Amino acid sequence: MRQLAKMPPKLLTGRLLKRSEILAKQSSSWAKNNFMRFITVDEVKRVAFVLAQKQLVGDEPIPSFESRYAGKLENCLAQSAATYAKRSLYPTLCDKASIIFYLMIKNHPFLNGNKRIAVTSLMLLMYKNNYWLKIDPHNFYEFAVWIASSPAKLQKEVVEAIKSFIKIHLIKRT
Repeated sequence: MRQLAKMPPKLLTGRLLKRSEILAKQSSSWAKNNFMRFITVDEVKRVAFVLAQKQLVGDEPIPSFESRYAGKLENCLAQSAATYAKRSLYPTLCDKASIIFYLMIKNHPFLNGNKRIAVTSLMLLMYKNNYWLKIDPHNFYEFAVWIASSPAKLQKEVVEAIKSFIKIHLIKRT
């Protein structure tokens, strides 16, 4: 992550946005309606994983996508669509984004690079729903580190903190 910290925030955000626009357009076609657009395992592989490998170079390399732990990524993404008594447990984009971000960091679906892939996956989810997070990349990564070090028994509180973090930094894409 040292390279991430050294890169000017505007440059990194611009590079991620440009690259995510290109890769996201190549991924599965989006519905042309007002419903929330979810991210798929294939999109995580083709967009977020590639971005994390190429743009967010850390001290340790990210192993191949195929080396991930079976079923963990799928469970992280599926949780955002969970319902109880026919009501969504995560009704808003911020709710869904928060639980996905939390679970991708805490459940470790990958051998390495979980925080970096969670950051790019969150940005992809926001992009697909015409939003973006305007934040210094170093602060974003430090927030992900804080989540990773948080006690599991505080999941509810941490997910609420993520939701607040997203709302503070959320901007509408034009």
